[in-house]
Parts: sequence; structure tokens; C-alpha cells
Amino acid sequence: MLTGGTDLVNLDATIGTLAASAHESVGGAQSGQYRLAEVSMNVGGTLVSVPTEALRPVLATLIAALNTAGVTGVTNPFTAGGTITLTLADLQAAGLGADLNNLAPDTNVLDYVPLAVVNKITALTNGVMTKAQQALSGLTGAARVAVQLALFSANGIVTPLLTALTTSLLVPLRTAIDAVAQLDVNHRSSVAGTLTETALHIGLGSAGALATVDLASAAVGPNGGPVVAPPTTVPTPNPTPTSSTTPASTKTPSTGGGTSSETLPRVDG
Repeated sequence: MLTGGTDLVNLDATIGTLAASAHESVGGAQSGQYRLAEVSMNVGGTLVSVPTEALRPVLATLIAALNTAGVTGVTNPFTAGGTITLTLADLQAAGLGADLNNLAPDTNVLDYVPLAVVNKITALTNGVMTKAQQALSGLTGAARVAVQLALFSANGIVTPLLTALTTSLLVPLRTAIDAVAQLDVNHRSSVAGTLTETALHIGLGSAGALATVDLASAAVGPNGGPVVAPPTTVPTPNPTPTSSTTPASTKTPSTGGGTSSETLPRVDG
């Protein structure tokens, strides 16, 4: 749980899988890989609750009119406190890459939260409004008139609130979140020839001023490449001397040739 100010913004991020690996080829080329899965977030705080608390009673009144007219099954998407739940799909719809495990180095997942929150509030609100509009086709008489009036009244409040989210929520939420934390995916660093791949690099405070934490890291290098064994040396044997006075069954000892080689340790990435 990451909290900014007293209740300015609250972030509760869940990541089900974190893993990293680093590789180096025989030729010295280095690369890193990471893996993330099951990403979701709960976003709350006063920045979020102000618009949701303004929308919640308006939708409650509309839903009450629907219930009175016999239309059931429509629920209020906003609860007291105004926490918004974001899925991976919500973050991707806000611009996060489609392939979570192929993001550019140091992609800050939290950069996509403000727009995702605005989109989610808008979608949840419009979902109720659409259901109310669709319900009119099955209503007649006084029930239809009551829902029409409730829908007209709700539109008058909801439309300007949603339009204002771009300035009233998007920009302030982005500033507040960045001051609290950063969640950088695919973080890479290279020091003295050693590559370190980190699945998630967490920064606390603006630009990680308060603290940084690395989750799921792997390192490799440096690698000098393959070690080549010295060439094989084959000495030339000395000729065997012969003499007419030496018996045929007796020969002077000779220095025989041989083969020598040495295998040195090999270092592979």
C-alpha cells in the first residue's frame, strides 16, 4: 500500500508473478528478460473520492426510480470512499503495452493509472445511464415518465462532472502518484561489464528520492569470451643410427615422438 499525503492518493498494487533472467552469449552479447503476470490495482484517496462521491448519490436516485418502475438488477458502481479497481486490461486501454512482458526498459506502470481511473469512472457511470435508457423501452405510463425525468436530471449533473475529470482528476492524480511512487518494469543497469535485469524497480518519493527497491533481479557478466587451447605440438623423432658393426638384433635407443595438448577452462555465458 502506497499512500500520498493524508488521504490524497492511495495505491494498492498486486502483481502475481515476478521473475527475471540475464544471459550472455559466447561472443559477449548480453540480454535480459523479465516476467510479470496478474497485475491489478486499487486506487483511492480524496482525489478519487471527490468525483465518485459526487456521482454516487445521483446514480442512487436514478436507480431508485428504476426500482420503483419495476426495473431491477442495476447497482451503483461507486461505494463510500470512492476506491476504483483497475485490471491489467484497464491499464492497457490507457496506453500500457499489449504485451506486459515486452515493455520498453523502465516503463513506469503508474504513468497509466490516472487515465485508467478517469476511463473507469466514466465507463461505470455511463454503464448505469445506458441501462436506464434501455429500460425505457419496456416502460409505459407513469413509470416511464418517472424514469425519463430521473434520467434527464441525472444527465444534467453527470455530463459536466465527467467532462471535468480531465482537468479535475487526471492532472492532479498524475502529479500526486508520481510524488508517491514509481513502478518501473524491465529495469536494466550495467556496471563494470555486468548486466542486471530487474523485473520491477520500485521508487518511493519523487523520482525515488526516499528509497528504491528491486524485486526479481538477475545479473550476468563480464565474459571474456571462449578460451582457445594452445596449438598441439608434435616433436620430430630423432633418427635411429645404424652401423655395420652393430648386430642386427641390437639398436641404439631412440627418442620417440609424442602428442601433447592442454585443455584450459572455458567460460561461456
